[in-house]
Amino acid sequence: MRKHGGFIIFFTVVIFIFLWKLILMKGAFLGGDYLAQFYPWSMIYADSIKGFSFPFWTRFFQSGFPLMAEGQVGGFYPFNFIFFFLLPFRAAYNYIVVFHFILAGLFTYAYTRKLGSCQWGGAVSALLFCFGSAYAGCFYNTVTVKTLIWVPLVLLLFEKYFNNKKTGYILGAGLVLGIQLLAGFAQAAIYSALFYAVYFIYGLKLRGNLKLKDVIVLFAGFFLAALIFFPQFALSWPLAKASGRADASLGFALWGSFAPFNFISLVFPYSVFHGTRFYIGVLSLLFVVASFFKLKSTTVIRPVFLIFLLSIFFALGEYNPLYVIFLKLTGFYSFRNPSKFLFFGIFACSVMAGYGFTVFFHGLTRDAMGKALRAFSLFISSALGAFFIAKGTLLLFGEKIVDFGIRYVTDHVYGKSFHRYDLPGYVDRVRDFYGNMVQKTSILDPFVITSLVLCIIALAFAKYLSKKGNSGPLLKGAFVSLIFLDLLIFGVYGTGFRGNIESFDTLKPDYPAIFKTVSRDKDIFRILPYGAFSGELPAWSIPNANAAYGIDSVAAYSPLASKLYRHKLKGAEAVDDSLGLLKPEPDFIKENRDLLRSLNVKYIISSEELEETGLKKIQNEGDVYLYELKETFPRGYAARSLKEPAEIIGGLAVIEEYRSGYADFFVDIEEDGYFIFSEFNYPGWQATVDGIRTRIEKFQDILMAVRLSAGKHKVTFRYSPYKNDQHTRF
Repeated sequence: MRKHGGFIIFFTVVIFIFLWKLILMKGAFLGGDYLAQFYPWSMIYADSIKGFSFPFWTRFFQSGFPLMAEGQVGGFYPFNFIFFFLLPFRAAYNYIVVFHFILAGLFTYAYTRKLGSCQWGGAVSALLFCFGSAYAGCFYNTVTVKTLIWVPLVLLLFEKYFNNKKTGYILGAGLVLGIQLLAGFAQAAIYSALFYAVYFIYGLKLRGNLKLKDVIVLFAGFFLAALIFFPQFALSWPLAKASGRADASLGFALWGSFAPFNFISLVFPYSVFHGTRFYIGVLSLLFVVASFFKLKSTTVIRPVFLIFLLSIFFALGEYNPLYVIFLKLTGFYSFRNPSKFLFFGIFACSVMAGYGFTVFFHGLTRDAMGKALRAFSLFISSALGAFFIAKGTLLLFGEKIVDFGIRYVTDHVYGKSFHRYDLPGYVDRVRDFYGNMVQKTSILDPFVITSLVLCIIALAFAKYLSKKGNSGPLLKGAFVSLIFLDLLIFGVYGTGFRGNIESFDTLKPDYPAIFKTVSRDKDIFRILPYGAFSGELPAWSIPNANAAYGIDSVAAYSPLASKLYRHKLKGAEAVDDSLGLLKPEPDFIKENRDLLRSLNVKYIISSEELEETGLKKIQNEGDVYLYELKETFPRGYAARSLKEPAEIIGGLAVIEEYRSGYADFFVDIEEDGYFIFSEFNYPGWQATVDGIRTRIEKFQDILMAVRLSAGKHKVTFRYSPYKNDQHTRF
């Protein structure tokens, strides 16, 4: 431990400075999608785990949703289970993130040291990997953190296998990959498996030691990972097939490609208005360059460099004709956002920078050091030139740029699949995009000034080192300190990191008068947020944030939201499958009143005043209005037939027990008919009438119904996702 003491002290301080709000419970990841997805999902998960069950189904959104099948929840991920079972929810929600940042640093440090880096170099790699653009914006979200922190550990196990060919290391790597697949971001875990295979085969080939046995052992490791992942896959695959992702097109698969212009983020991260940033700090690039000069003389860093190249190759997406051809040939369009590949390039650069830090101070000849400094100076100078050229182009050719953007969205975006906005909306976005680019390249902006100052410092360091050499611990400390300050500043405007850490006060219900009315109603009912696109509705009413307040909703926000359910509520614009919402159609409530009644909608929270005969205005608070839908149906009721609209049968229907995934009713009806359960009809639901299994029929295409004879009955619905129920149809 003593030889790693410096790193332990350094990284402990770094973790606290970056994450002190989480550690001291002064805030949490609650901004943006965190409040709308991950916080309420985690709360539901924690409640279930503490009750010794998994949340296979939740009642709170989409009129019922198979939550465990939404892989981002990470329901089977071991550390989710441990933290949310043992700790109070808010503490678990925070400390599981801190824990994974710590693991990310430790694994990266250990792996980089294995490659030959010194303690300083290992610390630099850990710092860059955790707080560069990979995680300073959590790259995508905290689920990414949980999934991808395991990459350096797998590569470390590979390196150990290269040394002694012990099969246990590969089986251990397979176990880790299985854990990755369960962590909540299966797409990134699958990408990891691709890079693992490349690293493993290329690494052994470089050593002249690749044999058929090695490939078989690697396959065994991957097979172990697949077995671990299977319980989650068995849940998620049917949900994915029933979502809009099943109709994915080439345009969908190429959405989110890494634009070549965004390479400017290597030096000017703030100036990238849209898309992924590639940033590990300006001064760090010197050590990445230094590592290039060891590629010929050493083999250990070459597989990392190959990962870097492949990451860029795939991340370019639509800007890479070979990638486009590959997608067309395979027809695999389910994964969007090729820029997610860039994570592995950022990781590779972090490792190369740490390794390069070591060789720069201890392993380069004077001639090689001079070449590295000249290459670094040329790169920084070119970046400065590109920035000012881009700035001048924006100012001189603004009108032509906007016209080009309008033509592009008209010809290639508007009206295409998975693009839902009207043409004026896209035109406005083009103009806003241009305006933001002008603002983000302003040399008066403090973040742009910071980047310019860092470039000047970098060039000054390069000139100094070219004359004085590279010795001395003070110089090392100066480099590490400046890199740390650089990333600390970057974290302020990174892609979702510190800006999404907000006080727990954020959770206090806004529009408290309306919230009090809704929350005090002890009936079982659902709400409809009408106008969620506007961003003006109460946070507690938007999907899926409503779940954090114990409110049931017909709305939903998930990339795996049901395609059928979304189509049924088309016009309400309350079901977001991660492609955005539009303004609701003005006649939706009038034309779909019977559907809303069947869905047990009692309250409509609207961002505008509504005039519908079937609505009763309860109150308004500012620009938010609360309406009650007249004569709504309960969560379970008897109807004469399955025709629409429902004709209610006289009698009695009482909920004896109702919770997520289970409902028990006592029913006494006057004539033969159907009992309708207002819950989303999804494979895995089973029904019994008086203890006898019965067939589930469809009502309104999305709800469940069972046939009943006149008289008294006990009707039970239970969700059992792993049972293939032939009595249930979908």
